[in-house]
Amino acid sequence: SIRFAGLLQEWGEESEDGAVYGITLHRVPVPSSPSRSNPSGAFVQYRTNKVRRLKAARLQMLVNHLLDADRLEQDYGRIFLSTYRTFTSTAKLLELTFQRHGVASSQNNNYSVPRG
Repeated sequence: SIRFAGLLQEWGEESEDGAVYGITLHRVPVPSSPSRSNPSGAFVQYRTNKVRRLKAARLQMLVNHLLDADRLEQDYGRIFLSTYRTFTSTAKLLELTFQRHGVASSQNNNYSVPRG
């Protein structure tokens, strides 16, 4: 079902690469100046932007989405960090985070602290 709320329209879902995205259409007013056909500028034109929000995916994809600066969603980080313990452990989340950043995460690593 499609829901309307002002300039937002919940459109549905899309699946891609094993992930499910919720789709919202945002109507954004386009600034206009008075013209011959609209001398008072009284008509407002809108542009529609399609916004995808990740709803479900494999754990690795969820973590990648969390850490990808190009995919920042308004509430994704807060929601993910509030709920991840229902589907994974903190240790697994940290392991995947370090793997993404190329940091070896092995329990057998020896760390030395420089003495000054």
